[in-house]
Amino acid sequence: METGHSLARAQAAFDGGRYEEARDDLLAHLATAPEDAATLRALSLVSTRLAQPAQAFRYAQQAVRAHPQDGEAHFTLALLYLLHGNYEKGFIEYEWRLFRPDCILPRYAQGTRWDGRELHDEALLLHCEQGFGDNLQFIRFLPQVRERVRTLYLACHPELVRLFSGLEGLAGIVTDGQPVPTCAYHCPLLSLPHLFHVSLAALPRAVPYLPWQPAPLPPRARPRIGLIWRANRASPSARERNIPLAEWRELAALPCDWVSLQRDPDAEEQALLRDEFHAENRGPTFHDFQDTAECLGTLDLVLTVDTSVAHLAGALGRPVWVLLPRWPDWRWLLDRPDSPWYPSATLFGQGSSGSWKEPLAAVHRSLLEFVTAA
Repeated sequence: METGHSLARAQAAFDGGRYEEARDDLLAHLATAPEDAATLRALSLVSTRLAQPAQAFRYAQQAVRAHPQDGEAHFTLALLYLLHGNYEKGFIEYEWRLFRPDCILPRYAQGTRWDGRELHDEALLLHCEQGFGDNLQFIRFLPQVRERVRTLYLACHPELVRLFSGLEGLAGIVTDGQPVPTCAYHCPLLSLPHLFHVSLAALPRAVPYLPWQPAPLPPRARPRIGLIWRANRASPSARERNIPLAEWRELAALPCDWVSLQRDPDAEEQALLRDEFHAENRGPTFHDFQDTAECLGTLDLVLTVDTSVAHLAGALGRPVWVLLPRWPDWRWLLDRPDSPWYPSATLFGQGSSGSWKEPLAAVHRSLLEFVTAA
């Protein structure tokens, strides 16, 4: 009974940001079950939040040793490697995402899993997975696939079809509800870095890599700046990534023209956009990412939390400033003002306090310089 209480307390402490307390309760449970995979994974996460990377790796590796076939244990270790920039080891472990309990291989996973070999006569179906941002980020590896595969099909979300339709070298695109072409091989999109042995130093950095490109911006008196303050509500990490629109108020008075890119502003947010930002509310008009891309082409800068639009702007080579929580998603790495994935991106991360006050103040200073120079 006490064991159950310690785990419940650990979860409550973690959710409340009391990481030392969570660690102590997890260690109490680990003393009774020294090879419990869930506890070891949780200790790895807590150690990361306590800025103790050595301990985080130790617990994750201990979980893998104790449970070598546990996809969750390997996935925890993968995210640690990737967060710290060790892509060689990280993308090997990242393949275990396909064996996690919540992973459902799509209907496109037919035929033989491609291992990177050259295909002259057989066709390959490359299929998107996970969220929109993941697919916008990893479609950059398509040229390397085309070098090895003569007949290539792409399966993707309906919202990406128009944007991806101009990619070179595709025999066709398939999406939900459409017949799947017969292909001898298939490959998940996010497995490409592993197949190509990608390292942080050798990451493909050529942007833009999407087929649609905007016309040059005309001269104007005030810069147009796009704004997104909230990630997908359904995302498990949305609470950490989101910044209430009211906290952006100090930016509203700057001499620029605001364009809201938020897909689903509520009534209170719409009132703030109208009365304080005097913003053009474009987000609800977007039907797919082609619509969003066309809107980004009219902007001088995109200001956003960690969302798929950050990846879209980066993939298009558009200037984008991304506000990140203290412990960001692995792809942004730790404590960097730039992104090796997107040369046009500038990152504003939370400090050790976990408050948005510091990055928003930094954005305000930088934005003041930006609009003055425009």
